[in-house]
Amino acid sequence: MTVVIFDLDDTLYLESEFARSGFRHLDTSLRTRGISGFFERAWERFCAGHRTKIFDAVLAELGVDASEAKVRELVEMFRSHRPEISLAPDAAWLLDHWAGERALGLITDGWSLTQHQKIDALALRQRLACIVVSDDLGGPDFWKPSPAPFEAVMSRMGPREKFVYVGDNPHKDFVTARKLGWKTVRVRRKGGLHEKVEPLSGYESHHVVEDLRALSSLL
Repeated sequence: MTVVIFDLDDTLYLESEFARSGFRHLDTSLRTRGISGFFERAWERFCAGHRTKIFDAVLAELGVDASEAKVRELVEMFRSHRPEISLAPDAAWLLDHWAGERALGLITDGWSLTQHQKIDALALRQRLACIVVSDDLGGPDFWKPSPAPFEAVMSRMGPREKFVYVGDNPHKDFVTARKLGWKTVRVRRKGGLHEKVEPLSGYESHHVVEDLRALSSLL
């Protein structure tokens, strides 16, 4: 039987949804302290392409203490909050379509608590036979493109006819999977953070789709 393993962020849902949810969570907390306007400014920066120092910049704009301790507090709140996110329609369709027919799983990078919160919010434990959060294997050194999460899946799932990895980020999602003999599929999801990234030589996927429903006939 073919085992299909998915990436999480920007593969099964839009990662921007998590950022939006996190900014709203922080905004609610800050409003209880008399600080308003955080969400609008943070979301504007995110949509403009900023991915670092957002909290520092917004706090400074609001005239609020942007000390290292304050920023660290917001980062921890952001990472640990239970997000309001949902599966992309094509992802939900495919998981339902393959329920009971394919062995399905997940490999995801990111801080352990954050990723587990996302997994729970998306109710993926009920849908997937194998879930590997690479951070749980020993921290960032075990994140993709480390072979560790792929090897963990193969160990847990046992001998199979074929393994397939479906992801979005050509910088890290496919190079190791291909070396291990897996088939690879890239989803170029509209609005994804890596939608327009072109892969370096050797980092390509075997197939590219824009909608996960295409996998029902591809695999």
